[in-house]
Amino acid sequence: MSWLRTIVWLLVAGGGIGVTFRAYHEASERDGGERPNYILFVAQEPSARLSRGTPVGVRLLAPAEDVVQTAEVFGAANPSFKRSFLYNHQEKVVLAPDFGNRFTAKVLASGRLPAAGAEEVLAEASAHPPAEITAGRQVLKVVGVLRREDSPKLNAFYASDDPVLRRRLDSKKEPLGQGFLVPQEEAKEMLSSGDRFPRGQFTTVAEIQRLPRGPYHSYLAGMALLIFGGSALLIQAYGFAAQRITHSWLGPPLTELRQRWRLLALLHVAYFGLYFAAAMIIYEFPLVQDGMLMLVGQEVQGGSGPLGIAGQAYASRIIPLAAAATLGVNFIVGSLLMITVPSLIIPGLGVLTAWFRAIVWGLLLAPAVLSLAGAMRFHSLTLLLEGEGYVLAAFFAMLVPVWLFSPRAGRSVGARYGHALLMNLKGNLLVLIVLALAAVYEAVEVILQMG
Repeated sequence: MSWLRTIVWLLVAGGGIGVTFRAYHEASERDGGERPNYILFVAQEPSARLSRGTPVGVRLLAPAEDVVQTAEVFGAANPSFKRSFLYNHQEKVVLAPDFGNRFTAKVLASGRLPAAGAEEVLAEASAHPPAEITAGRQVLKVVGVLRREDSPKLNAFYASDDPVLRRRLDSKKEPLGQGFLVPQEEAKEMLSSGDRFPRGQFTTVAEIQRLPRGPYHSYLAGMALLIFGGSALLIQAYGFAAQRITHSWLGPPLTELRQRWRLLALLHVAYFGLYFAAAMIIYEFPLVQDGMLMLVGQEVQGGSGPLGIAGQAYASRIIPLAAAATLGVNFIVGSLLMITVPSLIIPGLGVLTAWFRAIVWGLLLAPAVLSLAGAMRFHSLTLLLEGEGYVLAAFFAMLVPVWLFSPRAGRSVGARYGHALLMNLKGNLLVLIVLALAAVYEAVEVILQMG
């Protein structure tokens, strides 16, 4: 192993981490930094109540066509998803009873406060706020704009909960919803405490803050440097280990990795290249990513399926349990069932399923949302290690067609297939080791970020 090359790859990977931190800091500072914010809890039933927060009235405005289409596609058989998606992406009017205390002239960037009883509202911070909005048959005039640092950022307009305005916005066809406006830190505490928050009775509405295009591309560039440097280090490490480990199970797969390092490098480029390509594309379709994130979030919180089981393990905050659940999902489902087994049935098929996973990762984990970008600063290493496990599984899966279609003297087709099968069994021990390291790191970093 060349120590000079090792230092170079470490510097490349470390520089990539620094670039992601810098891009995240730039994006958060552009929008006022990580200041206290609000989460809106909209009651699904009129009787639903919260012990904290300010009671408010909520009236949805007409949704944009693309919002409706996305909600229909992702929520075709999931009413709770559709309701949550619409509430988070539709503009809305929020009527606050303590309006005079919450919104004063000091929080205005421009304009004035709405007059009592008038059909007037305040807009959140915006470069081009509308002159008026329509809520059913009511046309409400926008008379002021909140400062960026004082905007609750709920994609909403705000007015006093005046009885006259409430009656005008409340109808049998489109009744005024009831909700609670809760400071973000209090809301997070409530959501993490199952005995104090009645799950299933409320739809949560939170800020969806996106990275500007410049910081986003810088962030992806930083991730690419991390992945490039980290992959180079791992490929170099396999060659180093192959010269020193002669164990009957680990020795042969390490030798294959060393001898076919070009194939291994090509699979790295293809796998992570697909991730970054998908991440570039999904930035132009933010509603699609939001829909995917919501679906995954609901499965994690629902407690069913592989993600639900993993979600319960992480909710326990027990690192060994979370790591074991992660390893079970990643190795058994992600590696064996999705890559190795398909390749043994149809030679090389698992490579395509691995690439499909890379694309899904890019669509889902692209750091286009500020909260996700904050998490990915630390989760990018998980992406590298888990991706490495799947790249290794794809490498050994590729050996099936390589051996089958490269006749060797004195070996029948059956013998060559048997050799490829044995190599996959031995190779998956190495995959298991890499995914175990990834699972431990992921459990630690995710639980620490949860805390």
